[in-house]
Amino acid sequence: MEIIRQIPEFGVVFALMIIALLIHGININRACRRLTDSVTAAQRAAQRTIAA
Repeated sequence: MEIIRQIPEFGVVFALMIIALLIHGININRACRRLTDSVTAAQRAAQRTIAA
């Protein structure tokens, strides 16, 4: 990690990129969870419609 000692701004940018990636990953997980919940709800609604 010699480059971080030579260019301090690089360390700050690197840290910000890691934080952004973590936040992005959390948002993707949340969106996938919502999508699975929606698909499950749609399947239940379809089964109720077929049964009725």
